Amino acid sequence: MDVNPGKYSHLVPTERHANLVWRKRLIEWVTAQGEEASVHLARRNHVWAMCQEDPIFYSKAYVWTYDPRVPSTSLPFILYEYQEKSLKGMLEALGSEDVVLEKSRDMGLSWLCSLMFEWAWHFKSQMLSFLLVSRKEDLVDKKGDMKSLMARLDFILERQPKWLLPNYGRRLLHLINNDTGSTIDGESTTGEVARGDRRTAILLDEFAKVEQDYAVLKATRDATASRIFLSTPAGAVGAFYDMRCKPGIRKFKFHWSIHPDKSKGLFTDETGKLRSPWYDAECERCVHPSEIAQELDIDYHASDSQFFDEAAITAAGKKVRDSVMTAYPIFDAAVAKLEGIERHRQGELRLWAPYTYESGPPDGKKFAIGCDIAQGTGATPSVASIGDLETGEKIGEVWTTTRKPHEFASLVVALCRWFNNAFLIWEVNGPGTVFTDQVIDLGYQNVYRRQRIKDITMKTRAYGWHSTRDTKAKLLGAYRKSLTEGTITIYTKESLDECRSYVFSLGGEAVHARQRAQVVDGAAARENHGDRVIADALLSYSMNEVTSHLVSKKPTPLDPPVGSFAHRRKMRLEAAKRKEDWW
Repeated sequence: MDVNPGKYSHLVPTERHANLVWRKRLIEWVTAQGEEASVHLARRNHVWAMCQEDPIFYSKAYVWTYDPRVPSTSLPFILYEYQEKSLKGMLEALGSEDVVLEKSRDMGLSWLCSLMFEWAWHFKSQMLSFLLVSRKEDLVDKKGDMKSLMARLDFILERQPKWLLPNYGRRLLHLINNDTGSTIDGESTTGEVARGDRRTAILLDEFAKVEQDYAVLKATRDATASRIFLSTPAGAVGAFYDMRCKPGIRKFKFHWSIHPDKSKGLFTDETGKLRSPWYDAECERCVHPSEIAQELDIDYHASDSQFFDEAAITAAGKKVRDSVMTAYPIFDAAVAKLEGIERHRQGELRLWAPYTYESGPPDGKKFAIGCDIAQGTGATPSVASIGDLETGEKIGEVWTTTRKPHEFASLVVALCRWFNNAFLIWEVNGPGTVFTDQVIDLGYQNVYRRQRIKDITMKTRAYGWHSTRDTKAKLLGAYRKSLTEGTITIYTKESLDECRSYVFSLGGEAVHARQRAQVVDGAAARENHGDRVIADALLSYSMNEVTSHLVSKKPTPLDPPVGSFAHRRKMRLEAAKRKEDWW
Protein backbone atom coordinates (compact mmCIF):
# COMPACT_ATOMS: atom_id res chain seq x y z
CA MET A 1 0.00 0.00 0.00
CA ASP A 2 1.08 3.60 -0.71
CA VAL A 3 1.81 4.62 2.84
CA ASN A 4 4.56 6.27 4.88
CA PRO A 5 3.86 5.47 8.54
CA GLY A 6 5.79 7.72 10.88
CA LYS A 7 6.42 10.53 8.38
CA TYR A 8 4.52 13.12 10.44
CA SER A 9 3.96 11.31 13.74
CA HIS A 10 7.03 12.93 15.33
CA LEU A 11 5.07 16.21 15.33
CA VAL A 12 2.58 14.82 17.86
CA PRO A 13 3.39 14.51 21.61
CA THR A 14 3.06 11.03 23.09
CA GLU A 15 2.52 11.96 26.74
CA ARG A 16 -1.24 11.83 27.31
CA HIS A 17 -1.84 15.33 28.73
CA ALA A 18 0.48 16.97 26.19
CA ASN A 19 -1.25 15.03 23.42
CA LEU A 20 -4.69 16.25 24.50
CA VAL A 21 -3.43 19.87 24.55
CA TRP A 22 -1.91 19.42 21.08
CA ARG A 23 -5.15 17.93 19.71
CA LYS A 24 -7.09 20.93 21.05
CA ARG A 25 -4.72 23.34 19.34
CA LEU A 26 -5.00 21.42 16.07
CA ILE A 27 -8.80 21.74 16.18
CA GLU A 28 -8.48 25.48 16.83
CA TRP A 29 -6.01 25.88 13.95
CA VAL A 30 -8.22 24.04 11.48
CA THR A 31 -11.38 25.94 12.53
CA ALA A 32 -9.85 29.30 13.53
CA GLN A 33 -12.38 32.10 13.94
CA GLY A 34 -12.06 35.01 11.54
CA GLU A 35 -10.27 33.04 8.86
CA GLU A 36 -11.58 32.76 5.32
CA ALA A 37 -13.46 29.58 4.46
CA SER A 38 -10.85 28.85 1.82
CA VAL A 39 -8.16 28.88 4.54
CA HIS A 40 -10.15 26.41 6.64
CA LEU A 41 -10.58 24.17 3.60
CA ALA A 42 -6.90 24.32 2.70
CA ARG A 43 -5.87 23.43 6.26
CA ARG A 44 -8.35 20.59 6.46
CA ASN A 45 -7.18 19.21 3.15
CA HIS A 46 -3.58 19.46 4.35
CA VAL A 47 -4.33 17.56 7.58
CA TRP A 48 -6.47 15.02 5.67
CA ALA A 49 -3.54 14.34 3.32
CA MET A 50 -1.20 13.88 6.31
CA CYS A 51 -3.62 11.33 7.82
CA GLN A 52 -3.91 9.58 4.45
CA GLU A 53 -0.14 9.17 4.18
CA ASP A 54 0.72 8.45 7.81
CA PRO A 55 -1.64 6.18 9.84
CA ILE A 56 0.47 6.68 12.97
CA PHE A 57 -0.02 10.45 12.76
CA TYR A 58 -3.73 9.82 12.15
CA SER A 59 -3.96 7.69 15.29
CA LYS A 60 -2.09 10.18 17.47
CA ALA A 61 -4.06 13.15 16.16
CA TYR A 62 -7.64 11.92 15.71
CA VAL A 63 -8.22 8.34 16.90
CA TRP A 64 -9.64 7.50 20.33
CA THR A 65 -9.66 4.19 22.17
CA TYR A 66 -11.46 2.82 25.20
CA ASP A 67 -10.29 1.18 28.42
CA PRO A 68 -12.91 0.63 31.16
CA ARG A 69 -10.11 0.37 33.76
CA VAL A 70 -9.22 4.04 33.21
CA PRO A 71 -11.62 6.72 34.57
CA SER A 72 -12.32 8.33 31.19
CA THR A 73 -14.89 7.77 28.46
CA SER A 74 -12.19 7.77 25.78
CA LEU A 75 -8.42 7.93 25.53
CA PRO A 76 -6.18 9.21 22.74
CA PHE A 77 -4.91 6.21 20.80
CA ILE A 78 -1.16 6.86 21.17
CA LEU A 79 0.65 3.83 19.83
CA TYR A 80 3.47 2.28 21.81
CA GLU A 81 6.77 1.88 20.01
CA TYR A 82 6.19 -1.86 19.50
CA GLN A 83 2.74 -1.13 18.01
CA GLU A 84 4.16 1.46 15.61
CA LYS A 85 6.88 -0.91 14.42
CA SER A 86 4.42 -3.79 13.96
CA LEU A 87 1.85 -1.61 12.17
CA LYS A 88 4.45 -0.75 9.53
CA GLY A 89 5.12 -4.44 8.86
CA MET A 90 1.43 -5.35 8.89
CA LEU A 91 0.66 -2.63 6.33
CA GLU A 92 3.41 -3.96 4.07
CA ALA A 93 1.65 -7.34 4.06
CA LEU A 94 -1.94 -6.06 3.92
CA GLY A 95 -3.57 -7.31 0.76
CA SER A 96 -0.62 -9.44 -0.37
CA GLU A 97 0.39 -12.04 2.26
CA ASP A 98 -0.71 -13.88 5.41
CA VAL A 99 0.41 -12.63 8.82
CA VAL A 100 0.47 -14.31 12.25
CA LEU A 101 0.14 -12.16 15.36
CA GLU A 102 0.85 -14.18 18.53
CA LYS A 103 0.35 -12.27 21.75
CA SER A 104 0.13 -12.10 25.48
CA ARG A 105 -3.18 -10.89 26.85
CA ASP A 106 -3.98 -7.16 26.85
CA MET A 107 -1.41 -5.94 24.31
CA GLY A 108 -3.85 -3.78 22.32
CA LEU A 109 -3.70 -5.91 19.17
CA SER A 110 -7.43 -6.01 18.40
CA TRP A 111 -7.54 -2.24 18.58
CA LEU A 112 -4.42 -1.98 16.42
CA CYS A 113 -5.96 -4.21 13.74
CA SER A 114 -9.21 -2.23 13.93
CA LEU A 115 -7.20 0.97 13.41
CA MET A 116 -5.37 -0.49 10.41
CA PHE A 117 -8.57 -1.68 8.69
CA GLU A 118 -10.43 1.58 9.42
CA TRP A 119 -7.53 3.72 8.16
CA ALA A 120 -7.26 1.77 4.87
CA TRP A 121 -11.07 1.83 4.42
CA HIS A 122 -11.14 5.55 5.30
CA PHE A 123 -8.28 7.01 3.27
CA LYS A 124 -7.27 4.74 0.38
CA SER A 125 -8.87 5.65 -2.92
CA GLN A 126 -9.24 2.19 -4.47
CA MET A 127 -12.18 -0.10 -3.72
CA LEU A 128 -11.09 -2.31 -0.82
CA SER A 129 -13.01 -5.11 0.87
CA PHE A 130 -12.18 -6.26 4.41
CA LEU A 131 -13.70 -8.99 6.58
CA LEU A 132 -13.60 -9.17 10.38
CA VAL A 133 -14.10 -12.68 11.80
CA SER A 134 -14.48 -13.85 15.39
CA ARG A 135 -15.85 -16.89 17.24
CA LYS A 136 -19.44 -15.67 17.48
CA GLU A 137 -21.47 -12.83 16.02
CA ASP A 138 -21.65 -10.78 19.23
CA LEU A 139 -17.86 -10.58 19.21
CA VAL A 140 -17.98 -9.28 15.63
CA ASP A 141 -20.78 -6.73 15.88
CA LYS A 142 -22.82 -5.81 18.93
CA LYS A 143 -23.75 -2.16 19.24
CA GLY A 144 -22.05 -0.42 22.16
CA ASP A 145 -20.11 -3.52 23.25
CA MET A 146 -16.39 -2.76 23.03
CA LYS A 147 -15.59 -6.47 22.92
CA SER A 148 -17.03 -6.55 19.41
CA LEU A 149 -14.75 -5.62 16.53
CA MET A 150 -17.17 -3.41 14.60
CA ALA A 151 -18.24 -1.53 17.72
CA ARG A 152 -14.62 -0.39 17.94
CA LEU A 153 -14.86 0.96 14.40
CA ASP A 154 -17.99 2.85 15.45
CA PHE A 155 -16.10 4.23 18.46
CA ILE A 156 -13.30 5.49 16.22
CA LEU A 157 -15.62 7.09 13.64
CA GLU A 158 -18.08 8.68 16.07
CA ARG A 159 -15.31 10.72 17.75
CA GLN A 160 -13.85 12.32 14.65
CA PRO A 161 -14.69 15.77 13.25
CA LYS A 162 -17.29 15.59 10.48
CA TRP A 163 -15.00 17.24 7.93
CA LEU A 164 -12.48 14.35 8.34
CA LEU A 165 -15.10 11.63 7.84
CA PRO A 166 -16.08 10.13 4.47
CA ASN A 167 -19.68 9.76 3.42
CA TYR A 168 -20.35 6.34 4.91
CA GLY A 169 -23.19 3.96 5.63
CA ARG A 170 -23.57 1.50 8.50
CA ARG A 171 -25.78 -1.47 9.20
CA LEU A 172 -25.36 -4.71 11.12
CA LEU A 173 -22.13 -6.45 10.07
CA HIS A 174 -21.51 -3.94 7.30
CA LEU A 175 -19.69 -0.61 6.92
CA ILE A 176 -19.33 1.14 3.53
CA ASN A 177 -17.36 4.19 2.44
CA ASN A 178 -19.66 5.66 -0.21
CA ASP A 179 -16.88 7.92 -1.50
CA THR A 180 -14.55 5.04 -2.44
CA GLY A 181 -16.77 1.94 -2.43
CA SER A 182 -14.57 0.30 0.21
CA THR A 183 -16.31 -1.97 2.72
CA ILE A 184 -15.71 -3.67 6.05
CA ASP A 185 -17.96 -6.63 6.85
CA GLY A 186 -18.19 -9.05 9.75
CA GLU A 187 -18.88 -12.78 10.11
CA SER A 188 -18.69 -15.41 12.81
CA THR A 189 -16.42 -18.42 12.33
CA THR A 190 -18.49 -21.17 10.78
CA GLY A 191 -16.66 -23.65 8.59
CA GLU A 192 -18.02 -21.85 5.51
CA VAL A 193 -16.85 -18.34 6.41
CA ALA A 194 -15.81 -16.35 3.30
CA ARG A 195 -16.22 -19.37 1.02
CA GLY A 196 -16.73 -18.09 -2.53
CA ASP A 197 -15.94 -14.56 -1.32
CA ARG A 198 -13.14 -12.23 -2.43
CA ARG A 199 -11.49 -9.92 0.09
CA THR A 200 -8.52 -7.56 0.28
CA ALA A 201 -7.75 -8.94 3.74
CA ILE A 202 -9.44 -10.96 6.49
CA LEU A 203 -8.86 -10.62 10.24
CA LEU A 204 -9.32 -13.90 12.16
CA ASP A 205 -9.53 -12.80 15.79
CA GLU A 206 -8.58 -15.22 18.64
CA PHE A 207 -8.18 -17.89 15.99
CA ALA A 208 -6.65 -20.48 18.36
CA LYS A 209 -10.04 -20.75 20.12
CA VAL A 210 -12.09 -21.35 16.97
CA GLU A 211 -13.70 -24.82 16.92
CA GLN A 212 -13.80 -25.30 13.13
CA ASP A 213 -10.36 -23.79 12.62
CA TYR A 214 -9.18 -26.09 9.81
CA ALA A 215 -12.44 -25.69 7.94
CA VAL A 216 -12.08 -21.90 8.28
CA LEU A 217 -8.49 -22.14 7.07
CA LYS A 218 -9.66 -23.96 3.94
CA ALA A 219 -12.63 -21.68 3.31
CA THR A 220 -10.57 -18.47 3.55
CA ARG A 221 -7.59 -19.72 1.54
CA ASP A 222 -9.01 -18.74 -1.84
CA ALA A 223 -10.94 -15.73 -0.56
CA THR A 224 -7.88 -13.56 0.03
CA ALA A 225 -4.10 -13.47 -0.23
CA SER A 226 -3.94 -11.70 3.12
CA ARG A 227 -5.26 -13.36 6.29
CA ILE A 228 -4.32 -11.92 9.67
CA PHE A 229 -4.27 -14.67 12.30
CA LEU A 230 -4.50 -13.06 15.75
CA SER A 231 -4.53 -15.04 19.00
CA THR A 232 -3.11 -15.98 22.36
CA PRO A 233 -1.98 -19.65 22.52
CA ALA A 234 -4.40 -22.48 23.20
CA GLY A 235 -2.09 -25.49 23.16
CA ALA A 236 0.39 -26.86 20.64
CA VAL A 237 -2.34 -27.90 18.23
CA GLY A 238 -4.75 -26.43 15.74
CA ALA A 239 -4.69 -24.26 12.65
CA PHE A 240 -3.31 -21.20 14.48
CA TYR A 241 -0.39 -23.21 15.87
CA ASP A 242 0.25 -24.71 12.43
CA MET A 243 0.26 -21.30 10.75
CA ARG A 244 2.54 -19.97 13.45
CA CYS A 245 5.01 -22.80 12.74
CA LYS A 246 4.75 -22.47 8.96
CA PRO A 247 8.12 -21.57 7.41
CA GLY A 248 8.26 -18.26 5.59
CA ILE A 249 5.07 -16.73 6.98
CA ARG A 250 5.39 -13.19 8.36
CA LYS A 251 5.09 -13.37 12.15
CA PHE A 252 4.89 -10.76 14.91
CA LYS A 253 5.24 -11.72 18.56
CA PHE A 254 3.76 -9.46 21.23
CA HIS A 255 5.16 -10.73 24.53
CA TRP A 256 4.22 -8.77 27.64
CA SER A 257 7.90 -7.89 28.22
CA ILE A 258 7.85 -5.39 25.29
CA HIS A 259 5.00 -3.40 26.87
CA PRO A 260 6.52 -0.35 28.63
CA ASP A 261 4.12 -0.49 31.58
CA LYS A 262 4.23 -4.24 32.13
CA SER A 263 8.02 -4.47 31.81
CA LYS A 264 8.92 -1.91 34.49
CA GLY A 265 11.48 -3.54 36.79
CA LEU A 266 12.10 -6.32 34.25
CA PHE A 267 14.54 -8.99 35.44
CA THR A 268 15.57 -12.59 34.72
CA ASP A 269 15.15 -15.19 37.47
CA GLU A 270 17.47 -18.10 38.22
CA THR A 271 15.79 -20.28 35.56
CA GLY A 272 16.29 -17.66 32.84
CA LYS A 273 12.61 -16.64 32.83
CA LEU A 274 11.67 -12.99 32.31
CA ARG A 275 9.74 -11.48 35.21
CA SER A 276 8.66 -8.11 36.51
CA PRO A 277 6.62 -6.84 39.49
CA TRP A 278 3.58 -6.65 37.19
CA TYR A 279 4.15 -10.22 35.94
CA ASP A 280 4.57 -11.58 39.48
CA ALA A 281 1.34 -9.89 40.56
CA GLU A 282 -0.50 -11.43 37.61
CA CYS A 283 0.92 -14.87 38.46
CA GLU A 284 -0.50 -14.51 41.97
CA ARG A 285 -3.92 -13.89 40.49
CA CYS A 286 -3.81 -16.91 38.15
CA VAL A 287 -5.25 -20.16 39.46
CA HIS A 288 -3.19 -22.56 37.32
CA PRO A 289 0.21 -22.48 35.58
CA SER A 290 -1.47 -23.21 32.22
CA GLU A 291 -3.33 -19.91 32.57
CA ILE A 292 -0.03 -18.06 32.94
CA ALA A 293 1.43 -19.94 29.97
CA GLN A 294 -1.56 -19.12 27.77
CA GLU A 295 -2.36 -15.56 28.78
CA LEU A 296 1.13 -14.22 29.49
CA ASP A 297 4.03 -16.42 28.36
CA ILE A 298 2.96 -17.33 24.78
CA ASP A 299 3.89 -20.91 25.72
CA TYR A 300 1.93 -23.24 23.44
CA HIS A 301 2.79 -26.50 25.19
CA ALA A 302 2.32 -25.39 28.79
CA SER A 303 -0.88 -23.52 27.88
CA ASP A 304 -2.67 -26.87 27.55
CA SER A 305 -3.39 -29.60 30.11
CA GLN A 306 -0.05 -31.28 29.54
CA PHE A 307 0.21 -34.99 30.38
CA PHE A 308 3.99 -35.16 30.80
CA ASP A 309 5.54 -32.98 33.48
CA GLU A 310 7.31 -30.02 31.89
CA ALA A 311 10.07 -29.98 34.51
CA ALA A 312 10.85 -33.64 33.77
CA ILE A 313 10.92 -32.98 30.02
CA THR A 314 13.21 -29.99 30.53
CA ALA A 315 15.55 -32.05 32.74
CA ALA A 316 15.57 -34.90 30.20
CA GLY A 317 16.28 -32.37 27.45
CA LYS A 318 19.65 -31.51 28.98
CA LYS A 319 20.90 -34.91 27.75
CA VAL A 320 19.80 -34.35 24.15
CA ARG A 321 22.69 -34.62 21.69
CA ASP A 322 23.38 -35.17 18.02
CA SER A 323 23.43 -38.71 16.72
CA VAL A 324 26.74 -40.41 15.98
CA MET A 325 25.45 -41.61 12.62
CA THR A 326 22.49 -41.14 10.26
CA ALA A 327 22.17 -43.84 7.63
CA TYR A 328 20.06 -46.10 5.45
CA PRO A 329 20.13 -49.75 6.57
CA ILE A 330 20.69 -52.22 3.73
CA PHE A 331 18.91 -55.53 4.34
CA ASP A 332 17.54 -58.63 2.69
CA ALA A 333 13.78 -58.30 3.25
CA ALA A 334 13.04 -61.95 2.44
CA VAL A 335 15.10 -63.30 5.34
CA ALA A 336 15.33 -60.10 7.42
CA LYS A 337 19.10 -59.95 7.48
CA LEU A 338 21.12 -56.73 7.74
CA GLU A 339 23.72 -56.51 4.98
CA GLY A 340 25.14 -53.06 5.48
CA ILE A 341 24.68 -49.50 6.79
CA GLU A 342 25.04 -46.66 4.28
CA ARG A 343 25.68 -43.26 5.84
CA HIS A 344 23.35 -40.52 4.60
CA ARG A 345 22.29 -37.29 6.29
CA GLN A 346 18.63 -37.98 5.45
CA GLY A 347 18.73 -41.66 6.36
CA GLU A 348 15.90 -43.32 8.24
CA LEU A 349 18.22 -44.81 10.89
CA ARG A 350 19.92 -42.74 13.56
CA LEU A 351 22.38 -44.13 16.11
CA TRP A 352 23.67 -42.53 19.30
CA ALA A 353 26.11 -45.40 19.96
CA PRO A 354 29.44 -45.84 18.10
CA TYR A 355 28.41 -49.07 16.35
CA THR A 356 29.36 -49.72 12.73
CA TYR A 357 28.16 -52.53 10.50
CA GLU A 358 31.62 -54.06 10.57
CA SER A 359 32.05 -53.99 14.35
CA GLY A 360 28.42 -54.48 15.36
CA PRO A 361 27.14 -54.21 18.94
CA PRO A 362 29.27 -55.91 21.64
CA ASP A 363 28.55 -59.59 22.15
CA GLY A 364 26.41 -60.36 25.18
CA LYS A 365 24.92 -56.85 25.38
CA LYS A 366 21.11 -56.87 25.56
CA PHE A 367 18.84 -54.55 23.59
CA ALA A 368 15.15 -53.96 23.02
CA ILE A 369 13.18 -52.30 20.23
CA GLY A 370 9.75 -50.68 20.64
CA CYS A 371 7.66 -49.93 17.54
CA ASP A 372 4.69 -47.80 16.52
CA ILE A 373 3.45 -48.80 13.05
CA ALA A 374 1.77 -46.65 10.38
CA GLN A 375 0.33 -47.52 6.98
CA GLY A 376 3.39 -46.27 5.08
CA THR A 377 1.39 -43.92 2.85
CA GLY A 378 3.35 -40.78 3.75
CA ALA A 379 0.74 -39.50 6.20
CA THR A 380 2.23 -40.55 9.53
CA PRO A 381 5.52 -42.27 10.36
CA SER A 382 6.41 -45.72 11.55
CA VAL A 383 8.92 -45.48 14.39
CA ALA A 384 11.26 -48.00 16.00
CA SER A 385 13.09 -46.98 19.19
CA ILE A 386 16.22 -48.99 20.01
CA GLY A 387 17.39 -49.19 23.62
CA ASP A 388 20.32 -50.51 25.65
CA LEU A 389 18.79 -52.58 28.45
CA GLU A 390 21.82 -52.28 30.71
CA THR A 391 22.19 -48.48 30.62
CA GLY A 392 18.58 -47.46 30.03
CA GLU A 393 19.57 -45.38 26.99
CA LYS A 394 17.69 -44.98 23.76
CA ILE A 395 20.64 -45.52 21.41
CA GLY A 396 18.88 -45.71 18.04
CA GLU A 397 15.78 -44.83 16.08
CA VAL A 398 14.18 -45.65 12.75
CA TRP A 399 11.70 -43.05 11.41
CA THR A 400 10.00 -43.62 8.05
CA THR A 401 6.75 -42.57 6.37
CA THR A 402 7.08 -44.65 3.20
CA ARG A 403 7.65 -48.26 4.26
CA LYS A 404 4.55 -50.44 4.30
CA PRO A 405 3.96 -52.42 7.55
CA HIS A 406 5.38 -55.69 6.17
CA GLU A 407 8.48 -53.89 4.82
CA PHE A 408 8.94 -52.11 8.12
CA ALA A 409 8.65 -55.48 9.93
CA SER A 410 11.43 -56.99 7.80
CA LEU A 411 13.67 -53.98 8.52
CA VAL A 412 12.96 -54.10 12.26
CA VAL A 413 13.56 -57.86 12.52
CA ALA A 414 16.83 -57.45 10.61
CA LEU A 415 17.87 -54.80 13.16
CA CYS A 416 16.71 -57.00 16.06
CA ARG A 417 18.97 -59.81 14.84
CA TRP A 418 21.89 -57.42 14.38
CA PHE A 419 21.35 -56.05 17.91
CA ASN A 420 22.05 -59.49 19.46
CA ASN A 421 18.50 -60.76 18.98
CA ALA A 422 16.93 -57.73 20.64
CA PHE A 423 13.64 -58.07 22.48
CA LEU A 424 10.85 -56.73 20.23
CA ILE A 425 7.60 -55.09 21.35
CA TRP A 426 5.11 -53.28 19.09
CA GLU A 427 1.57 -51.96 19.01
CA VAL A 428 -0.53 -54.61 17.31
CA ASN A 429 -3.61 -52.44 16.59
CA GLY A 430 -4.43 -51.31 13.03
CA PRO A 431 -1.46 -51.69 10.67
CA GLY A 432 0.27 -53.57 13.48
CA THR A 433 -1.61 -56.71 12.42
CA VAL A 434 0.26 -56.82 9.08
CA PHE A 435 3.50 -56.14 10.96
CA THR A 436 2.67 -59.06 13.30
CA ASP A 437 2.04 -61.50 10.45
CA GLN A 438 5.40 -60.63 8.90
CA VAL A 439 7.25 -61.06 12.21
CA ILE A 440 5.66 -64.53 12.58
CA ASP A 441 6.46 -65.46 8.97
CA LEU A 442 10.09 -64.45 9.50
CA GLY A 443 10.23 -66.76 12.52
CA TYR A 444 11.42 -64.16 14.99
CA GLN A 445 10.64 -65.33 18.52
CA ASN A 446 12.18 -62.94 21.05
CA VAL A 447 9.02 -60.86 21.19
CA TYR A 448 6.45 -59.55 23.65
CA ARG A 449 3.35 -61.67 24.05
CA ARG A 450 0.29 -60.84 26.07
CA GLN A 451 -2.07 -63.28 27.73
CA ARG A 452 -5.37 -63.64 25.96
CA ILE A 453 -8.36 -65.72 27.10
CA LYS A 454 -9.80 -67.48 24.06
CA ASP A 455 -12.61 -69.19 25.92
CA ILE A 456 -13.38 -70.23 29.47
CA THR A 457 -11.00 -73.17 29.36
CA MET A 458 -8.12 -71.87 27.25
CA LYS A 459 -5.52 -69.11 27.57
CA THR A 460 -3.15 -68.25 24.73
CA ARG A 461 -0.16 -65.95 24.30
CA ALA A 462 -0.92 -63.36 21.60
CA TYR A 463 1.82 -61.48 19.78
CA GLY A 464 2.32 -57.75 20.36
CA TRP A 465 1.06 -55.08 22.75
CA HIS A 466 -2.62 -54.26 22.29
CA SER A 467 -3.71 -50.66 22.87
CA THR A 468 -6.91 -50.05 24.83
CA ARG A 469 -7.89 -47.10 26.96
CA ASP A 470 -6.59 -48.86 30.09
CA THR A 471 -3.40 -50.33 28.61
CA LYS A 472 -2.47 -47.03 26.96
CA ALA A 473 -3.01 -45.15 30.23
CA LYS A 474 -0.74 -47.60 32.05
CA LEU A 475 1.89 -47.49 29.29
CA LEU A 476 2.11 -43.70 29.12
CA GLY A 477 1.85 -43.38 32.89
CA ALA A 478 4.81 -45.73 33.35
CA TYR A 479 6.79 -43.84 30.68
CA ARG A 480 6.03 -40.54 32.41
CA LYS A 481 7.34 -42.04 35.66
CA SER A 482 10.52 -43.24 33.92
CA LEU A 483 11.17 -39.78 32.45
CA THR A 484 10.54 -38.13 35.81
CA GLU A 485 12.84 -40.54 37.68
CA GLY A 486 15.45 -40.51 34.91
CA THR A 487 15.49 -44.29 34.47
CA ILE A 488 15.41 -43.86 30.69
CA THR A 489 17.70 -41.55 28.74
CA ILE A 490 16.34 -39.97 25.57
CA TYR A 491 18.81 -38.25 23.25
CA THR A 492 16.18 -37.36 20.63
CA LYS A 493 14.92 -33.77 20.83
CA GLU A 494 11.91 -34.63 18.64
CA SER A 495 10.82 -37.32 21.11
CA LEU A 496 10.73 -34.91 24.03
CA ASP A 497 8.99 -32.25 21.94
CA GLU A 498 6.28 -34.78 21.13
CA CYS A 499 5.85 -35.47 24.85
CA ARG A 500 4.85 -31.83 25.25
CA SER A 501 2.00 -32.35 22.79
CA TYR A 502 0.33 -35.08 24.88
CA VAL A 503 -2.60 -33.62 26.80
CA PHE A 504 -5.54 -34.83 28.83
CA SER A 505 -8.73 -35.45 26.87
CA LEU A 506 -12.09 -34.40 28.25
CA GLY A 507 -12.43 -37.96 29.53
CA GLY A 508 -9.08 -37.79 31.31
CA GLU A 509 -7.14 -39.90 28.80
CA ALA A 510 -3.65 -39.08 27.58
CA VAL A 511 -3.95 -38.19 23.87
CA HIS A 512 -1.90 -36.29 21.36
CA ALA A 513 -3.25 -32.75 21.06
CA ARG A 514 -4.04 -33.21 17.36
CA GLN A 515 -6.10 -36.29 18.18
CA ARG A 516 -8.12 -34.32 20.73
CA ALA A 517 -8.70 -31.60 18.16
CA GLN A 518 -10.01 -34.25 15.71
CA VAL A 519 -7.93 -32.88 12.89
CA VAL A 520 -9.26 -33.89 9.52
CA ASP A 521 -7.34 -31.55 7.23
CA GLY A 522 -5.10 -33.57 4.92
CA ALA A 523 -2.10 -31.26 5.30
CA ALA A 524 -2.38 -31.33 9.07
CA ALA A 525 -2.55 -35.12 9.02
CA ARG A 526 0.95 -35.22 7.58
CA GLU A 527 2.32 -33.61 10.73
CA ASN A 528 3.54 -35.84 13.58
CA HIS A 529 0.97 -37.25 15.97
CA GLY A 530 3.24 -38.37 18.80
CA ASP A 531 4.35 -41.62 17.18
CA ARG A 532 7.82 -41.42 18.74
CA VAL A 533 6.23 -41.25 22.19
CA ILE A 534 4.45 -44.58 21.74
CA ALA A 535 7.61 -46.27 20.43
CA ASP A 536 9.68 -44.79 23.29
CA ALA A 537 7.04 -45.77 25.85
CA LEU A 538 7.06 -49.38 24.59
CA LEU A 539 10.85 -49.39 24.77
CA SER A 540 10.69 -48.05 28.32
CA TYR A 541 8.07 -50.69 29.19
CA SER A 542 10.35 -53.47 27.94
CA MET A 543 13.22 -52.03 29.99
CA ASN A 544 11.27 -51.73 33.23
CA GLU A 545 8.66 -54.47 33.31
CA VAL A 546 8.90 -57.03 30.54
CA THR A 547 12.53 -57.81 29.85
CA SER A 548 13.45 -58.82 33.38
CA HIS A 549 11.29 -61.95 33.18
CA LEU A 550 10.97 -62.56 29.44
CA VAL A 551 14.23 -61.69 27.69
CA SER A 552 16.29 -64.19 29.65
CA LYS A 553 13.79 -66.98 28.99
CA LYS A 554 13.10 -68.96 25.87
CA PRO A 555 9.80 -67.67 24.46
CA THR A 556 6.84 -70.06 24.65
CA PRO A 557 5.55 -70.89 21.16
CA LEU A 558 2.00 -69.92 20.38
CA ASP A 559 -0.28 -72.90 21.19
CA PRO A 560 -2.25 -74.06 18.13
CA PRO A 561 -6.04 -74.17 18.55
CA VAL A 562 -7.48 -77.44 19.92
CA GLY A 563 -8.69 -79.71 17.10
CA SER A 564 -6.57 -78.05 14.43
CA PHE A 565 -4.14 -79.96 12.21
CA ALA A 566 -1.22 -78.27 13.99
CA HIS A 567 -2.64 -79.31 17.37
CA ARG A 568 -3.11 -82.95 16.29
CA ARG A 569 0.45 -83.00 14.90
CA LYS A 570 1.78 -81.58 18.17
CA MET A 571 -0.06 -84.28 20.16
CA ARG A 572 1.39 -87.04 17.89
CA LEU A 573 4.94 -85.68 18.33
CA GLU A 574 4.54 -85.48 22.10
CA ALA A 575 3.19 -89.06 22.19
CA ALA A 576 6.11 -90.30 20.08
CA LYS A 577 8.54 -88.48 22.35
CA ARG A 578 7.04 -90.11 25.46
CA LYS A 579 7.33 -93.55 23.82
CA GLU A 580 10.94 -92.84 22.85
CA ASP A 581 11.74 -91.73 26.38
CA TRP A 582 10.14 -94.89 27.81
CA TRP A 583 12.39 -97.13 25.67
